[in-house]
Parts: sequence; C-alpha cells; structure tokens
Amino acid sequence: FSDPMVPAREVYAGRDSSSTPRCGCFPFLAGMDLDSGGSSFIGISGFPGFGPRRTESYAQISQVDDQEEKDVNNSRFYAEHGEEIEIDEDVYGVAIFSIIHDGTEILSQSNRDHVELPVNVFRMVFSIMMLLTNFVLQVTMLVLAYKRVVAPSVHKVQSVYKQYRENCYEEGIYRPQRWRDYDEEDKARLCHMVFGSFWFIYAILFLWWAVMITEVRKNERMARVITNLGRALHPDEMFVTGAGKEGCDLIVRLTPLVRTCLYAILLLPKFLISFVLLVLGTMWLAATDKFEDLILNAVALEFVISIDELLFRAFIPVSVKQAMTQVRLWNQVEGEPGKFEPGTILFGLLGSTIWYLVCFIGVPIFLTLGQAIPVIGVLPGFAYDVDCADFWESITQRMCHMDEECFSTG
Repeated sequence: FSDPMVPAREVYAGRDSSSTPRCGCFPFLAGMDLDSGGSSFIGISGFPGFGPRRTESYAQISQVDDQEEKDVNNSRFYAEHGEEIEIDEDVYGVAIFSIIHDGTEILSQSNRDHVELPVNVFRMVFSIMMLLTNFVLQVTMLVLAYKRVVAPSVHKVQSVYKQYRENCYEEGIYRPQRWRDYDEEDKARLCHMVFGSFWFIYAILFLWWAVMITEVRKNERMARVITNLGRALHPDEMFVTGAGKEGCDLIVRLTPLVRTCLYAILLLPKFLISFVLLVLGTMWLAATDKFEDLILNAVALEFVISIDELLFRAFIPVSVKQAMTQVRLWNQVEGEPGKFEPGTILFGLLGSTIWYLVCFIGVPIFLTLGQAIPVIGVLPGFAYDVDCADFWESITQRMCHMDEECFSTG
C-alpha cells in the first residue's frame, strides 16, 4: 500500500521510522508514536501499548501467581503437619515476641514488618525493660514479704504455741485443768492459729500448690515448645511469613543465640521465681494467725503472681499487642494436628497424675515431716494437741433465736 519509491525515512510526513515497522497499511496510525519504548500491552513492538513494558508486567504477574501458589502450599503444609501456639498476653509473651521478631529484624537487616530499624530496637529494649521490671518487682515483693510478713508471722505463732506448751504441760504431761484456766486472750490467739486446724490448712495449701503448679506447667510447656523449634543458621530462617492461620507469621526455627537468650533471661528466672513463691507462700499461709486473715493473704499472693499480666495491661501499647496476635510459634507434630495418639494421651494422664500426687501427698508431708526442715518449717514439733472445741462452740453459738426477744432495751 505504501509507495515503494518513497524512502522509508520519509514515511509519515518525514518521521524517522527506521526503528519501527512499516505500517502504511494502517493509515489510522499515522502520526502516532510507535517507538518500542511507548505504551504496550501484549508484547508486539511498534504498536501503541504493544511493547516490552507489558511483557515485563506479565512476567511480574507470573511471579506473583507462583508466589501465591507457594504461599498456599506452605500454609497447607504447616496446617497439616504441626500446631500453632499463640504467644501468651503477658510480659513474658512480649519478651518472647520481641526477642524473636525484633531480634530477627535487627540481626538480618530485613524489613518484613515495614517498621524502621530504630523502632525495632526501641521495641526490643522496651520489652526487655518490662521483663526486668517484672523480675525486680516480684523478687522485691518476695524478699520484703519474707522479712516483713512471713518471718514475723512465724515468730508470732511459735511464741503462742510455746507459751501454751509451757503453761498447760507439767513434766511433759498435759494438764486439762490448766487449759481450762488458761487466759482467754491467749486461748483465742492459740485457737485462731490456722496451723492448728489440719484439714482446713491442708485444703488451703492444696489449692495454693495447684495455683503454683499451673504456673510451673505453663512455663514447662513453653520450654518444651521452644526446645522443639528447629535450628536456624540465619535469622531469616526463623520466620515463615503468612503461612499460619488467618495469614499470621510462624516462628518455625530459632538460632542458637536466640534460643539461649530465651532460656537464660526468660524461662530459668521464671522457674526460680515460681519455686521461691511456692515455698514462701506456703510458709505465709501456714503461719497465718487468724482465719479471717487467710483470705487476705491468699489474695496478696495472687497479686504477686499476676504482676506480669498487670504490667502487660498497663504499659504495653496496643500496636505491640496487635503485632503479637499476628505471630505464632509452630511445632511439628506426628499424625493429624489436634488429634492425639493413644501413647500421647497416656503420657499426658500420667504427667497430670504425678502433679496431682505432688499436691495430694506433698502438702501433708510439709505439715508434718516438713516442719523439721530448717528455715522452711513453721512449727517444728507441732503435735496437734490443741483442743479448741469448747472455745469455738462458745464463740459460734447464736445469741438470738427466731422465737424470742433478743435485743431488748435496758
């Protein structure tokens, strides 16, 4: 259709078309920029919207599709071969999240969370500071509780029982008449000692030990989860992005450095604090000199336990709490996730039985043989020889009845 005698460089009113195809057969394209650098959309060079730019877009689309398919396969693999463990919403959970998440961002110089590096550093320092604050407060409360509460309570009940033994016994023989003549105030102090009521203090200590065993088992499960995480040679290998339920990130491996930090500054101190709190709490409750104070002491001990949760609610910003919900730990399991093998069920029942026996048998051992242990014993040699039946009957009888006038005027 174009005149073959006309030089190619004169086509389209003298435009330099040496770099474009001869398109005289499409006169409606005259005057249009057909350079390959123009807009393109199917990869045919020389046509508007038909150049290499769209070819690159198709390559990018293909890469996106491949990545989406890979993500789906990853999500399916982690859902079928393991279980996701949510991070606890307390100071310990914040420390686990920050040490692993922010530590990865700092060490690998990556930016998965689209947060600047100084913010990651600040968040990690703040989380560790909250953890240390929790440790300082708990240890301080334990030390002061022993010096200002537990030790004075032990001294008081020992003095009361010693006075009773000196006044109501003669040459090692109990004298009932002396007990009947015993001072009423001294008798009240002796009979209000919680330690003198074996089954009552047994029930209270059983519950207290159960509370502390809950804390220990919670820490033990977290230690087991951290131990079961795979070994990462590089910080980038610790995370799998978007592979969990609801698109959350999964922590599937740990570097030796991160694992050691979690053991040293998190799990081990928590185990030690739980053990010391168990011992001091047991002594404090056993040395309570009034039944009505027993509930207050139990509430005070619960307050010490919940310091980590209190700090979390008071000082951890919403952004960190939200970020924690998007990250979960992942452990590989045998068989179908959520369903336990018979051996696993049996092992769990045996473990729970052992912990139950620790409470069931350990408490009476403490109340009897354990009193001979230095420092821990509250009333060494206590013979459960205090007969307070008449005292309790005298102070628990009703003075008024429904069929009689009680509060008459003078």
